[in-house]
Amino acid sequence: MNARKRKSDEIISPIFLKEDTSISEAKSRGLELVSEISDTILRERNFFVVIGQATKLILDLTKLTSIAIYGYDNISERLDLITHDGDSPEKDKVALKLLLSESFASIAASEKRVINTFEMGSDELLDKQISKAMTKEGENCIVSVPMIAQEELTGVLNFTFSPARKLMEVEEHILLSIAKNIGLALSNAKYVSMIEHEIKRRERAEIKLKEINELLEEEVQKQTLALNKANENLKKANEQLRNEIQQKHYESITDGLSGLYSSPYFNVRINAEIAHASRYGHDLSMLFIDINDFKKINERLGYNQANDVISDIGTLIKDSIRNVDSGYRYTGKQFVVLLPETNTENSTNLVDRIIEKMRSRELPTSKKFGIPISISVGIAAMEKGINPDDFVDRAKNAALLSKESGENEYRVWSADLP
Repeated sequence: MNARKRKSDEIISPIFLKEDTSISEAKSRGLELVSEISDTILRERNFFVVIGQATKLILDLTKLTSIAIYGYDNISERLDLITHDGDSPEKDKVALKLLLSESFASIAASEKRVINTFEMGSDELLDKQISKAMTKEGENCIVSVPMIAQEELTGVLNFTFSPARKLMEVEEHILLSIAKNIGLALSNAKYVSMIEHEIKRRERAEIKLKEINELLEEEVQKQTLALNKANENLKKANEQLRNEIQQKHYESITDGLSGLYSSPYFNVRINAEIAHASRYGHDLSMLFIDINDFKKINERLGYNQANDVISDIGTLIKDSIRNVDSGYRYTGKQFVVLLPETNTENSTNLVDRIIEKMRSRELPTSKKFGIPISISVGIAAMEKGINPDDFVDRAKNAALLSKESGENEYRVWSADLP
């Protein structure tokens, strides 16, 4: 504890303050400087005014002797000088453009970390790009700090100070914070510039359009009636096309005979229903309905009249289930019903109602020809981790076992079924 206290009270000479102070005080005042820069950025919308004010503030309050701000062009992979000590690039003598493959700042940009010329030694990149900014005696030191906004490189700040030395941790932290604020300002400026450019482009387009409209006003008036008629026809055509698309989609997923969904669409929906029920912990039940002795019905009534039985069963299922439930013609004489958020008890209540109607011979075909038509029903509840094929097999096996109990009966699948 005392050692940490002594260290925090140690007097240092940070580059981001004019005077010497303790480490703890340096951290506090460094954060105040970052806060002032942030406030400056928030008060002013013009990027170049922000940069000028921020640069002046940094040079006034710190030991830094020069600041060069480079924006990153990710297309050319180049750093373009935005300002040097608050001046425009045209007035500057430092490099206007720095290729990432050739510049000292490229290390800071590509590695996204603070780079100090003091640590570079006789590096070729340093000698090539930075030597002009250093005194003949080599007393100046340049620090390159990456500007990151939303995890993307927006540019690099080059700070100059003397005498040359390695940066302290607190100095790197404050310089990175300053760079982050200016980087955000640069990122926002690019976005604002893009919006303003788009607004101006649209304004120019509107002016041009207005001029064209004025020149063509007489012709437009002549064509208005024809255009309105064409628009009305187009509207009708679009409506017709939309209806046709909806009808085609409905036909593609619907069994034309029973009026229920088709078997291919069942293969799509069963996966979706299992996934939904598993995700939210809901119940999901399945009914497997099989028409008994359908072959005899077909032989007795003929193909067309037997098809009426399929249609009648489909209508009975649709009339018995809820909007959230879905019925499918699984095979020629077999049907499947998916019951979301429904447990076995509620499933049996629905089956009781369907079977009661079958027993009372309410099917139109049964009334018309005076023949008994019966079904066998299997009920299965979804278990965690079950796959669609096993789910169907359970309901199907329960339906087969229900046939042993007689006509218009049902069985609920359980693990102890034979």
